[in-house]
Amino acid sequence: MVDDTTIDVKAEPAQPILPLLMSPVTIVPSETPMEFVRDPIGTGPYAMSEWTAGQQIVLDRRDDYWGEAPAVTKATYLFRSEPAVRAGMVAAGEADIAPQITAEVADNKATDFSYLNSETVYLRIDSRDAPTSDLRVRQALNAAIRTRGLYRHRAARGDRAGRRHGAADHFGLEPEPVAAGLRS
Repeated sequence: MVDDTTIDVKAEPAQPILPLLMSPVTIVPSETPMEFVRDPIGTGPYAMSEWTAGQQIVLDRRDDYWGEAPAVTKATYLFRSEPAVRAGMVAAGEADIAPQITAEVADNKATDFSYLNSETVYLRIDSRDAPTSDLRVRQALNAAIRTRGLYRHRAARGDRAGRRHGAADHFGLEPEPVAAGLRS
């Protein structure tokens, strides 16, 4: 704690996606009841007007928002676990957008396309337990990923290339592949 309104968060080792990982964290006084999350307080352009747990959240544009009023006056987030159901809702006009549609159900070129979002997909190796506690295993995993080919494939699709994060001594990263004859 820096002061009554400031928290200094440090991660050892460094966590490049820490802000993303902390985004769902609600910081409230310890005496705050759990029901608080059902009636959130915020300064954004929308206020939650309805929450049906596991089903939907409805947001209404706030008339007293301090910034520029957004064009969308109401947004309803419907939670559906099956990708085919989400895709079907878009196809039927019941939804404007549906995230995480699988390739098997993304068959409409007019509506099914990738887009940049705030979600980060990553692979985290827990090196505290075997077999990944062995540096040689982590080096082999690193050598098995054709990074340049992956980046070329993503660039050909128009995606932005991601970055590899982590300490070289932790993952056993080498400037060149660790085994003779390996090509990335």
